[in-house]
Amino acid sequence: MPRYMLQVVCALMTVFYPAHLNCQIIVAQTELLLTDLFSDYNKIIPPREDGGGALEVQIEMFPKYIREFDEVSESFVYIAGLLMLWKDYRLAWDPTNYAGIDTVTVPVTQVWTPEIILASPATKEMYILQPWNQVRVENDGQVSIVQAILVQSSCSLNVKFYPFDTQSCDICR
Repeated sequence: MPRYMLQVVCALMTVFYPAHLNCQIIVAQTELLLTDLFSDYNKIIPPREDGGGALEVQIEMFPKYIREFDEVSESFVYIAGLLMLWKDYRLAWDPTNYAGIDTVTVPVTQVWTPEIILASPATKEMYILQPWNQVRVENDGQVSIVQAILVQSSCSLNVKFYPFDTQSCDICR
């Protein structure tokens, strides 16, 4: 998070919680924490403690609504919520060493992320994560992304029994 944003947050916190927060300390400790976390961090290497094996990534998608549906081109556009969780042992820290800070938010471009690709994209844009997304990192190394996404996908449809049909499409792999 840029320093000026931390200063704005601290100024607002001081207004609402004047007795509970020393903003200069929080800003300095947050900067120190981010420097310590990312000084030797390589976002290209998946966070596997044993150097191999599978990394468990929890992915949940919550479709909200279908925005467009074109049965002729067999494509549809929908809005969904996306949650992804995984552990990155390299991003763990002891909050007592950083003024009790137990969570930070950083740009998705700073950390390793799983590559999630649409299996049947209707456009050339098939990657789910975008560079402007943010990730939340907790002191135990838990990394999470929660975002809304607009998905354009294609799928073979059988509308013979429309409107009483059921369609099933694999959208991620």
